[in-house]
Amino acid sequence: MNKVLLFLIFTTTLTSCILPCNSKNILVFLPISSRSVKNVYLPLIKELASKGHNITVVSAASSPPIENVEDIVFVPGEKVLERLATPFDLLRLPIRIRLAALNPDLMQICTEIYEQEDFKKLAKDPKGKFDLVILNAVGNYCFYGLIHEFQAPVIGVMSFPPPNFVTEPYGLHLPYSFVPVTFLGYTDKMTFCQRVQNFILQWLIRCRKYFQHKPESDKFIASKHGPNIPSIEEIEGTFSLLLSNTHFAMNSKLPLTPDIIEVGGMHCRPSKRIEEGNLQKWLDDSTNGFIYFSFGSVIQGSQIPKEYKIMFTQVFSNLSVNVLWKWESDFAEFIGEIPPNVRLEKWVSQQDVLGHKNIKLFISHGGILGVQEAVYHAVPILGFPFFLDQGQNMAYVKQNGIGENFEILEMTEEKLSEVINQMITNDSYKTQIQEMSRVFRDQPQTPLERALFWVEFVLRHDGAYFLKSASRDLSLFKYQSYDVVLFLVVASLILLIFFYGLYKYFWIAFLIVLGILAVILGIAWQMEYI
Repeated sequence: MNKVLLFLIFTTTLTSCILPCNSKNILVFLPISSRSVKNVYLPLIKELASKGHNITVVSAASSPPIENVEDIVFVPGEKVLERLATPFDLLRLPIRIRLAALNPDLMQICTEIYEQEDFKKLAKDPKGKFDLVILNAVGNYCFYGLIHEFQAPVIGVMSFPPPNFVTEPYGLHLPYSFVPVTFLGYTDKMTFCQRVQNFILQWLIRCRKYFQHKPESDKFIASKHGPNIPSIEEIEGTFSLLLSNTHFAMNSKLPLTPDIIEVGGMHCRPSKRIEEGNLQKWLDDSTNGFIYFSFGSVIQGSQIPKEYKIMFTQVFSNLSVNVLWKWESDFAEFIGEIPPNVRLEKWVSQQDVLGHKNIKLFISHGGILGVQEAVYHAVPILGFPFFLDQGQNMAYVKQNGIGENFEILEMTEEKLSEVINQMITNDSYKTQIQEMSRVFRDQPQTPLERALFWVEFVLRHDGAYFLKSASRDLSLFKYQSYDVVLFLVVASLILLIFFYGLYKYFWIAFLIVLGILAVILGIAWQMEYI
């Protein structure tokens, strides 16, 4: 008995020693973002916490308490969105102006965050405070000074397909010929005119980054962290890894470097029964099938203009299937009478709904999370994209035959009714998305397991800087070998000019040489050398 007791004491003591030694302090830094960005990486946060790591999460939305996780919100995502035009107003703008309208005054938001007590507490004595920083790769240049002062390896994260300005610090210049700007709504199969537009927009974005965003961010971090702080470009050049929420089955096929890892669908999971309320019974009783309608967390029901609410309601009322409509606003704000086959819910567990056997169709705004969940659960998608990556996501949905993509401002009641009835009766959409779902799920490890491995890989190997490609040290000019091309062109021109001159003045040179020879021979004759 004493031996058993001693063994238990020994193993308990050993475990208590080992766990703290293996646990790390990790900062997940997503300060300027939306709730959906956090939702992408929440499973990874939970998994890291369950392995004993201490996680500090700075994001735009709080989550239910998780053991070993400290949740901090500086600026709620809703406050950031309030500074932007509404989704329907954005759709009415030309693409160039739309991109500008999607940029809030980041420097003002950063200044507000720097003045908060919670931020000052986080930034106090930064060196050695964290063993790893996981950083949202978009919109956070103004915090790079603090990130640098932590003196910890950095892993970037992208919630949607990474554009060139995100991949370039990792040494990857995405080809303009088949990788479109995420916001254009094109796929990798572009026409010549689309490639021209993509080329021009890629360079405009590049110029704006290097001549506007970086200089103002460099000035900002120097004002907060002193003039000796490295530049934005130098800081992001030290980042270890990029986790990209993409998958080759539904996004552009990218020529990735070893330090860019695709973890698309990390949040996807099998569906469960819905225990709260009577929604599960309603879904089970929808034996003719049902449609799930949601525009995600960014576009609220109250933001849908009156004429479109009426259009959707009228079409839904004439369908032979039920409709579950995610309506975040007060039900009293719903215009008109709710049809008997339509059910409004302020919040639903989306994956449990998408995984239900009776679902026929998912009507969505085309957000990357919803598209991945629909593919995972094999549900055809009818999309009405608004901004950012949504247009491109839905373009791929249509290209792959797993759904339809429409501009909501051009939609009419007749057209909407026709396309919905076509999609719930035509089995081709279901067949195609079932095949894509099989491809999406057929992986040697789940996306979550892959993300967890690479995060801990970076921790185990002190930043894993050996993953860095030599292309990180090359400018775009050298990366594309433009300098070599320029050298060869100039050398060819010089040779061409030389040989042209040689040909053009050959006879003149020949006669001059003959004359010189004749003179020499004449002199030699006179001197009796011959």
